[in-house]
Amino acid sequence: MKYRSIVFGIVLAITLSACQTGPLPQETIYSHLEQAVKLETGFENQQTEMIRLETKEKEIYDQIMTLGLKEIEKIKQLSTEALVITEERRTGLSTEYESMQQSKQEFEKIINIVEEVEEEQLKKSAKALVELMNTRYSTYEELYKAYGKSIEFDKELYIMFQNKDLTLEQLEEQIQKVNGSYESVLALNEKFNKITNEYNEKKRMFYEDAGLNITLEQTSN
Repeated sequence: MKYRSIVFGIVLAITLSACQTGPLPQETIYSHLEQAVKLETGFENQQTEMIRLETKEKEIYDQIMTLGLKEIEKIKQLSTEALVITEERRTGLSTEYESMQQSKQEFEKIINIVEEVEEEQLKKSAKALVELMNTRYSTYEELYKAYGKSIEFDKELYIMFQNKDLTLEQLEEQIQKVNGSYESVLALNEKFNKITNEYNEKKRMFYEDAGLNITLEQTSN
């Protein structure tokens, strides 16, 4: 019986030792946060392509607007080209969204781990980080929907251009819808970028407070 007690004591000591040498909660949080950044690579890479497509579409739009409504054949040709670009933009937006969803799923893995952080001030900082990042994701959700709506308005406009009976009043009304939608997109994009910058700063401070000597990966705007 005494022998069994000694063996049990040795096993318990080994088990406790193994637990103590495992990663701290803040180290696990770090791993998930940085993986979430990596998963946004698709979102970040798509930004350049989206800007290229927007620029190309704007050039076509400007060409259309210099033509008179009577030059319907040329307008049809250009608006058809623009419609192709709107679909490419929609595809790019879907790629962005998928990337952000993957990032969000990875980020959510830290929610329960935050409760395991022993130091109260550090735990408070981690919770603030979670709240801010959730706000960032919800803001992106709004931005995604607003941008998708803008693409739809663009599509409607280019289809209208192909109608030979299009009136100036109808055209002006649709252009107002397009411009209004992009004002919303711009406002949400600015909000998203502001939150992203704030999050990156708070994440840096959390790593410093946690004593993590690492190189910080910046979450993309």
